[in-house]
Amino acid sequence: MHVHGVARRIPQSTGNEGLEMYVSADPPVKLVLLDVTLPDMSGHEVCTKMRSLTPGVPPPIIMISGRASTKDVVKGLQ
Repeated sequence: MHVHGVARRIPQSTGNEGLEMYVSADPPVKLVLLDVTLPDMSGHEVCTKMRSLTPGVPPPIIMISGRASTKDVVKGLQ
């Protein structure tokens, strides 16, 4: 989906789908909005894999969650 010709939204349902899209995106992804709770792996795992797949500086990754414990917040910030 194009928004004013500068952005596109590519929703994915699982971590694996998101990783496949991330690797194959052209032009490269510039921002990731990532849910912590996914059906096949945690958003933390997806974030770690995205960072390892990115040469140089990865794009900003914004993680969202319905979880509010201090432990979950700290894990997301790491």
